[in-house]
Amino acid sequence: MIRRTKHLPRRHAFVAVAMALVLVGTACGSSSKDTTAGSTATSAPATGTPLKIGWIGSLTTATGVVPNGAHDSIDSWVKYTNAHGGVAGHPVEISYADDKADPAVGLAAVKDLVENKGVIAIVGSNAGATQQTWAPYVLAKKVPVINGDTIDATWFTNPMFYPAASSVVANIWGQMKSAAVAGNTKVGVILCTESPACAQAQPLFKANAEAVGMTEVYAALASQTQASYTAECLSAKNAGAQAVAAFINLVVFVRDCSRQGYTPFYISANLGPTLSTIKQQPELGKTVGSSEQWPCLDQTVPNSSTLFGALKQYHPSWTP
Repeated sequence: MIRRTKHLPRRHAFVAVAMALVLVGTACGSSSKDTTAGSTATSAPATGTPLKIGWIGSLTTATGVVPNGAHDSIDSWVKYTNAHGGVAGHPVEISYADDKADPAVGLAAVKDLVENKGVIAIVGSNAGATQQTWAPYVLAKKVPVINGDTIDATWFTNPMFYPAASSVVANIWGQMKSAAVAGNTKVGVILCTESPACAQAQPLFKANAEAVGMTEVYAALASQTQASYTAECLSAKNAGAQAVAAFINLVVFVRDCSRQGYTPFYISANLGPTLSTIKQQPELGKTVGSSEQWPCLDQTVPNSSTLFGALKQYHPSWTP
């Protein structure tokens, strides 16, 4: 039970946020199943002390705006929660930060969230390109990070990180399995240079590709902020990769590969791409993948059904 006091104790606020937000995945957003779950009816307005939380992720890069399902999921949850009485009567206030996939920008942004915005937790973010830079800071400040983007060891070694999803190891296996099920036998893997976790994951991609009967014919590292991926596209094409896991700026990568007449299967990790992204790059309609946020797909689970209803109401591009 959360006490409704003028000054909500920090510990109680954290418990409230953790319990209420565990259903929010990194990108719980794509489904072919229509749903009307999540009533638009409102409850009594929340009047308690606001719970201030923060979110950080890559909303823009050097090449432009990046569609972000994690941002839209948490935004939907905050709006829905506040329209239905808040958390135990306390409204949720959220501050957003764009790390621009730049570790230095990410560290400054997290410091701003904590020191200037006064957030009590960072929730629902997907800041894989920057989180290893600011992880020591939130540990020192004792600010909890609650999420499902378990892409590196930080989630299992930093006591202020609270994962709400399965591990990246299981997710990589699922990605490779999805490509194999689609009939592919040769795969290319292009991971980011911004996070050490990307290079550390290279052996996992190779081993899991082999485990499901595929061969990794191309592996590379590239920046999420590159203006062009033409070289990587041509290398993957020449290597004979029928499917590509490209965890960089996927829209730009697909654009450049298409210009080279290369249209492989694309492998996704987090329920993407969205309908709006496919409209930008129709080749992304040829996508397979998996997600560590698997509970979000099961709409028989009440919280997942409610979240899909909130997405449909506030960010409908994620629900078709």
